[in-house]
Amino acid sequence: MSEGASGEWAGLRGGGPAALEVLREAAASGDAIRVREAWRRAQRALAPAPGPEAADPGGARRRSELVDALVTGLHARAGLEDVACVALGGYGRRELAPGSDVDLLLLRAQGQADPAAVEAFLRLLWDAGLPVSHAVRTVEAAVAALGRDLTAATATLEGRLVAGPRPVFDALARATGGFLAADRERFVRAKLAEADERHRERAPTVLVLVPDLKLGRGTARDLQLVRLLATLVHGVPDGVDLPATSDRVLPGLDAADACVAAWLGLDEAERAALDRAGRLLLASRVALHELVETKDDRLELELQARLAHRFGFDAPGRDRGGRLPVEAFMDEVYRAARLVDRLLGRARLAVDEHDRPAVRLRPLAPGVGAFGEEIVLDPPAPAPAQVPAALATLVLQALRSRRRLAPRTLEDARRAVVAAGPA
Repeated sequence: MSEGASGEWAGLRGGGPAALEVLREAAASGDAIRVREAWRRAQRALAPAPGPEAADPGGARRRSELVDALVTGLHARAGLEDVACVALGGYGRRELAPGSDVDLLLLRAQGQADPAAVEAFLRLLWDAGLPVSHAVRTVEAAVAALGRDLTAATATLEGRLVAGPRPVFDALARATGGFLAADRERFVRAKLAEADERHRERAPTVLVLVPDLKLGRGTARDLQLVRLLATLVHGVPDGVDLPATSDRVLPGLDAADACVAAWLGLDEAERAALDRAGRLLLASRVALHELVETKDDRLELELQARLAHRFGFDAPGRDRGGRLPVEAFMDEVYRAARLVDRLLGRARLAVDEHDRPAVRLRPLAPGVGAFGEEIVLDPPAPAPAQVPAALATLVLQALRSRRRLAPRTLEDARRAVVAAGPA
């Protein structure tokens, strides 16, 4: 490479503004070799992925911005002025990992997009080495898919405008709002059923020796579901400001954790734990992709120590409670997964709250009853002064009668403790 060319790449380190500009210029040139080289160097400038303490865990947001620059430049070059380019999935959420697919929806108000222009646009992305998955649809066809394809509906709700005409994107957002007005409850329950099926097939428990950081119980997919449900069911709480003009199909997703906190009644410690869990899971998945150079999301045993080292768990002076670095790291991973799993359980109860059946309980002791094999608080919300005695009796009777504390009972106990206060 010439001295001038070397200078062109000098500012790429970290994937900053210089990298974005170089990608845009390469895209504008339409030269496949130049586009491919620009993308390869931009990716190398991002590694290694920063840990959960970073402002951009795993560098996932910056990686998404680099793809945005390339997509925007190539979109303009291809002459797709009447086609809106919408990012879906992890790309839409700005959580792009090295092995993630770049999911795109090419959207027209009506009629067919120019096939040659679409092919030229996609060909340069593929030639650059991006794993692009795409669909070309009219707004009407995209909306029709919402009612028959759960995956397409989820991807569309998480969609984000990258390039192209704003009115076409706004038409999709309005039509999606109409879909939710009619089918919100059905969609929410379908997503919960889908999660149940995934847990049965892949991860019946959080504590597995080799966790799957994407599809495992309590990991990325479950966290995304909790955030989506909170945004759909509760919405953005008062006092949280969103931009007047959003690039999201569902603007509330930009304040998803605030929606979760308001919906599920999280205290400050739980909110901080949720933020930490999301950062750790994302940073770990990105770092895993870098280490294995594939899209495999299973955190194999031999990789756990490498991630512990990457994130500084072996740093001198770090308090690990007498544990090995890998043990301290995996303890954090399991804590994050347990938290997400509990929040998904609480979300499920919140969705089912209005369907809570009126049942005849068998009294076991003051403040405690039985329903089949489950033990419950009776009443579910005891007076604050009665909470300590009710909880002690609950545990004692559960042990004596060998009945289980069902998720709803645990949620009732949590609410009772919150209502009773610290004293």
